[in-house]
Amino acid sequence: GPSVVVFWVSNFAQSERLAQLFAHGLTSSNEVNVEMFDLNAMDAFEITECLAHCNAVAITAPPQNSKASANIASIVENMKPKKHQFIVLDSYGGAAQESIALLRSQVMKAEVPEAMPAMEVKGSEGVTAQTMQGFEEAGMFLARKLNQKGKAAAAKSQ
Repeated sequence: GPSVVVFWVSNFAQSERLAQLFAHGLTSSNEVNVEMFDLNAMDAFEITECLAHCNAVAITAPPQNSKASANIASIVENMKPKKHQFIVLDSYGGAAQESIALLRSQVMKAEVPEAMPAMEVKGSEGVTAQTMQGFEEAGMFLARKLNQKGKAAAAKSQ
């Protein structure tokens, strides 16, 4: 089945919690393989390795000027327009995090298609139950989309 890599950032805002909710939504169909990686604990080689095996990439917004944000360049460099699609997830890190619009445009410049619109935490009340449900549902939506694409390709090859 399809495979998704979720990049999150340890010890930063709500990155881990929101990434886990999104990943939980992805795995709810039992047909999508999900791997989660902490951008603070990776090097360029590890990023290249994990991108070799996936169809979609979810990136939680890292803090600005951090090791995690430096790793975004390696991710973008190693993504292939015909192989990958991406989504950017909010970390709810406020002014400390990289701009979601900037992250999206960085990946789009590499001509990698967006799997679905970026998931952002809206409103001033922060990460609510509704927000958490939205992140999980976004994962479920992407899982359905990837499964449909996979079934269509399998039908074509018969």
